[in-house]
Amino acid sequence: MQAEADVGAIVRRAFPGCRVGACQSLAGGISARPVLVEIVLGDQTPRRVVVRRPTWPTPEETLRRVRAEYAALGRCAALGIAAPPPCFLDLEASALVLEYVAGAPEFTPAALERSAGLEQLAAQLARIHCIPGSAELDVLPRRSAHIEQNLRQPPARLDESLGEARLRAALSRLGPWQPAQAEVLLHGDYWPGNVLWREGKLAAVLDWEEAALGEPLADLGVSRLDILWAFGAEAMSTFTRSYAEHAEIDARQLARWDLCAALRPMSDLPRWAAGYARPPICRPDITESSMREGHRWFVEQALRSLGLDG
Repeated sequence: MQAEADVGAIVRRAFPGCRVGACQSLAGGISARPVLVEIVLGDQTPRRVVVRRPTWPTPEETLRRVRAEYAALGRCAALGIAAPPPCFLDLEASALVLEYVAGAPEFTPAALERSAGLEQLAAQLARIHCIPGSAELDVLPRRSAHIEQNLRQPPARLDESLGEARLRAALSRLGPWQPAQAEVLLHGDYWPGNVLWREGKLAAVLDWEEAALGEPLADLGVSRLDILWAFGAEAMSTFTRSYAEHAEIDARQLARWDLCAALRPMSDLPRWAAGYARPPICRPDITESSMREGHRWFVEQALRSLGLDG
């Protein structure tokens, strides 16, 4: 009851004088549980919006993430990127109010193949990477700085089941991590679970709370690993080739960022794997075991490309 009251207060701040109707939690989301809200504006226009209230370790981090997500979505809306247009940034509640976009994630390989889904995914990512850094995006963190800090300050306990020590040693040898080209907008977590489809068309890219400025291949590496887990190595290659039709790829730089992507699930893989079995993904065949196997292969192919597999 308290959660609904909080959501209602946020929506009324966004749309003064509106009537708040039904609220429904939406599937998906790890750090933020989105809530669909039916409202009626003062002029009697019905509207559907989504309230997102992320939860991070500190209030300061939560507010920073919300500001960054709002800035990224605002830029996307201005440039025609398929993403939910932002309606309101609520600094009091560290919340976002977004336009509702109908659709659902697609994790059926045959459906993606019929709709050229991997090609659509790649083309949309390349469009995002056409957005340069700007004054509006200065609130976003820099991905290279994040990597350098992560390598300087490893966790007290490394995930040896995923070879974290070896991976960190390789990444340390590949520095410095200053951007090799002009920084662009990165989604930060561009994987099939954050994409909505409608009638075979990509409808929206969701969950921009990890948006950053950096090199495009940082995003591509994240996508490649998740597509490998969900659809296999051939699909990963198809996605990468499709992306290369829109943007130039340096194979050595891609391997560096593949290794960075491989660092993300350390000590968290069981939780990531559990998410595949639940709605809306419903893929119990993607298990912790299969993800570990895919992770090992992904790391080895990157190390081979860099000549570090000896």
